[in-house]
Amino acid sequence: MKISTRARYGIRAIIDIAIYGIDRPVMAKDIVSRQHISKKYLEQILTSLKEKGFIRTIRGSRGGYMLAKSPESITLKEVIESLEGPIELVDCVGSMRGCPLYDDCFARDIWKEISDAIEAKLKGMTLKDIVTRIIQRKKTEEYVYFI
Repeated sequence: MKISTRARYGIRAIIDIAIYGIDRPVMAKDIVSRQHISKKYLEQILTSLKEKGFIRTIRGSRGGYMLAKSPESITLKEVIESLEGPIELVDCVGSMRGCPLYDDCFARDIWKEISDAIEAKLKGMTLKDIVTRIIQRKKTEEYVYFI
């Protein structure tokens, strides 16, 4: 399984908005600068995130993007699926899709178990969890001393 560039950039963009957009909108050009994403590609991603209700736009000279939901209510699974569709390790986990061994395949059980574990992890990880982890890491890095 490989997460698409679109989903990876989308996650980076929404994390950026969650960190920097607490009390003011985040401008796309600032996300572009911090996340090294092309402006055109970022705008497509932000449009999708807005259509799915994760972010909202603020118009005006000091406008930009803010979260439309609380960070604790946005899961990594929701964001990834909104940008690239269902997360499936292999096709037969989601549906038969014409596999003649669907009911008798021993490997399918393993793929299903792994897929369920990935889904549970992504479903259990919220934007707030990720932001908290980043903030903790930055605090820890501030107190590293070298002698």
